[in-house]
Amino acid sequence: GMGLGFIQIGCFGTICPRTTENFVKIATEEAKSKIWDNTLRYAGTELHRIVPNHLIQGGDVHNLGGVGGESVFGQMFQDENFYLKHDQKYVVAMANKGRDTNASQFYITLKKKISALDGKNVVFGIVMNGREVLDFIAERYGSIDGKPKKKVFIAWAGMSFGWRMIPINADDPPTDFVLEDHWNFTSPSKLKVD
Repeated sequence: GMGLGFIQIGCFGTICPRTTENFVKIATEEAKSKIWDNTLRYAGTELHRIVPNHLIQGGDVHNLGGVGGESVFGQMFQDENFYLKHDQKYVVAMANKGRDTNASQFYITLKKKISALDGKNVVFGIVMNGREVLDFIAERYGSIDGKPKKKVFIAWAGMSFGWRMIPINADDPPTDFVLEDHWNFTSPSKLKVD
């Protein structure tokens, strides 16, 4: 495997406190699954849908290739609001299966505007750093139908000074991420691909 880099996501916690809480608690592994006997985490999960110039989707905490997912509040939770729009590149929003079906899956847009998703998906964050990493992943591993050319994984997820940090790894979940303390980690990701 080969490391690919890391991305830093800022969440709009004032506008979307509940959605942010769900995302952060899964990123920091602070919640247990109510379905299976494990901890909800983004680390080790796949970015299962990669469409160049459109979006990258991941967050299936059950690793079922995009059909699974679970929120920290139970299986699913309601749409918080649609205040924020898909009006710029790199916004982070909840993926869903219809109204009020938010779980753990999220996507990041790679297009300036996707108005078709406004009012349907809750936008709750934006990528602060590592945008070039997402562009690279989309170009290298994406496809028109969204099926990745190679498996791309979130290697590690956690918190850094209030921002979410998600290093991304292709192919094998890595072992080289060390959590120094709650707020920091020692090695910014290696971005991996075979």
